[in-house]
Amino acid sequence: MENKNDSKYRWNLQDIFKNEEEFNSDKNEIKDILEEIKKYQGKLCDSSENLYNCYKLYEKALEKYEKVYAYGMLNYHLDMSNQENIKLFKEVEVLGTEFSVATSFLTPEITYSDEEKIKNYLENDKRLEKYSRDISDILQNKKHILPKEEETLLANLSETISAPENTFDMLTNVEFKFGNLINENEEEVELTDSNYTLYLKSPNQEVRKQAFNLMYKKYSEFINTITEMYIANVKAKSTIAKLRK
Repeated sequence: MENKNDSKYRWNLQDIFKNEEEFNSDKNEIKDILEEIKKYQGKLCDSSENLYNCYKLYEKALEKYEKVYAYGMLNYHLDMSNQENIKLFKEVEVLGTEFSVATSFLTPEITYSDEEKIKNYLENDKRLEKYSRDISDILQNKKHILPKEEETLLANLSETISAPENTFDMLTNVEFKFGNLINENEEEVELTDSNYTLYLKSPNQEVRKQAFNLMYKKYSEFINTITEMYIANVKAKSTIAKLRK
């Protein structure tokens, strides 16, 4: 039987961070940058200098957060039953909420500022060229932007809104045991949510059939639970879309 823990099937996370100390260092630096970003709240558009400095900080924080998120998410998906991996990813999710809340004022303040003033900044401050696309898009989508207080509220609810999707991932990746199948090499292998697609693309019809039947037999046993999670996820996203109309 194939060993799914074989190193050849695992990501080399040292390409992102050499160790957890480096991960924590970047995580703490992101929090410091977010505190700097907050200082521009209420005065973001007072000058092109403020707009540039804040966006520069935002860019730096986002770059670091993408690394932190990747490290936490990939660790989590290596073994979703590992409590340390779960704890690590939850820390990343909390940081993501903090990031969203801290930067939630950017779009509303640009939206409700004097449009001609913002355009003047973009035309005359060359430093803003790299951010002009983002800022121009905000101006073009004014009708879909909520007031600052409501944008902050949505940012705070991001973890709650993603709960059905996270629960589904945990259920199908950790709790479900789909069983074993016989692959093209006549080897008995465990079917998982992650390798299902691989076997579904097998040139061997019998392997494809086994994979399909094992997967959906298990899903059918929990069809009501899965349906409720799907409906909750759709309703949450639909509510956000309606608020932005």
